[in-house]
Amino acid sequence: MSETLWAIHRCDADVTVAIDGYTAVPGAASGSRPAMTATLCAVHHASAGPWRRLRTTERASDPAEGHCGWVRDFREPKTLLQAHVDGWLRDLSGVDPANHPDWPAYLTAAHRQLCARYGVDPEDLGRGAIGWIGLAAIELTASGAGHAVALDNAALFLGDAEVLAAMGMIDDTPEHCC
Repeated sequence: MSETLWAIHRCDADVTVAIDGYTAVPGAASGSRPAMTATLCAVHHASAGPWRRLRTTERASDPAEGHCGWVRDFREPKTLLQAHVDGWLRDLSGVDPANHPDWPAYLTAAHRQLCARYGVDPEDLGRGAIGWIGLAAIELTASGAGHAVALDNAALFLGDAEVLAAMGMIDDTPEHCC
């Protein structure tokens, strides 16, 4: 089973809740395993709305399960990439994956479109969500759309990009925020 781990925010508070997200009928009684698990403190539990797109169950958790804001995604990388496109990247970039032959071409087009819209140099990969989308495109272009490690890395990069985009940091880094 594949696992991608990323942080949706930084918080040092104790973890109290785990939200398990399922793609099918949730729960142990159905025999299905979660597609993702987010661990949260009591304060950030209220901000978990975007992570409830899947069918979810909530359960008590503890710090041994992870830090507040950690998300473990157990879906296969290609499924996870598609979830990023369907969940936020297509709307943000305005680029339709149907117009591109593979993941490298799509991510490169989305990156270029966002760079043009926000006035960012495409070679400047250190800036906000746009930079992480660019890294995903570079990873898949260099290694090939079917390379397992490249798919895992691209999924991780897009996870980071999603968090930055949700925070409004499309072309900014956290150092420039607030």
